[in-house]
Amino acid sequence: MLGHVALFATNFAPRGWTYCDGRLLPINSNTALFSIIGIWTLFA
Repeated sequence: MLGHVALFATNFAPRGWTYCDGRLLPINSNTALFSIIGIWTLFA
């Protein structure tokens, strides 16, 4: 599943998940996600 947001009452992200905290994600490590949402950059 891609694009799921869930709340967890822990101090770690479950395996295979990432934090929803505004950090940048590398495109080459998240190709499935970027193929769905599209690639938007400041210069595109």
